[in-house]
Amino acid sequence: MRGDEDGAQWVFGKEPLDAEDIPPREIILELFHAREFVFQLRVQYELLRKGTKLTLGFMTSPLPQLLKFQLLGSLRRVNLLVDPDLVFIIASTIWENPGINDAELIQTYQTRCKLAGLRPDFDLPPRVLAFLELDYIISRADTGSTGWYLTGRNPIRMRQDAQEETGRMNTGADQRSWSAQF
Repeated sequence: MRGDEDGAQWVFGKEPLDAEDIPPREIILELFHAREFVFQLRVQYELLRKGTKLTLGFMTSPLPQLLKFQLLGSLRRVNLLVDPDLVFIIASTIWENPGINDAELIQTYQTRCKLAGLRPDFDLPPRVLAFLELDYIISRADTGSTGWYLTGRNPIRMRQDAQEETGRMNTGADQRSWSAQF
């Protein structure tokens, strides 16, 4: 492998990495009975924990359908009446750019809306980021990074919120299987 860029492409790339020294991602996923998007979410979660930003200079796997359904469920829960395509643009931007900061996210959102023939709602991104973070779908690093990560779940935040809610230590959030949550 040629370094971090190859590793990122192996994890997130749409096209298989052409390297003789590593097996294709699909073989490893099959070997461990792992679903591709759950593996990718877990890598985003680990990037979040370290505060590592990735700039991916290649085509990534698209936002998984199951995550789109989760996003729609979140919209319904908070009764936010917006065009789901605008929310998908925000989520896809984070999915494809782990650690993206607010300014880059807003700029990419506006560009992608125009390319898709959609009128961007300039007030929407902060509201969407807030409710997706409350629903643990996206997370911001506590390590000084100001970037966003699409994690699907955030066991650390879930545990912290449960502690605040109950006033006692709850280790159950740490013991749940990551993949069983999807």
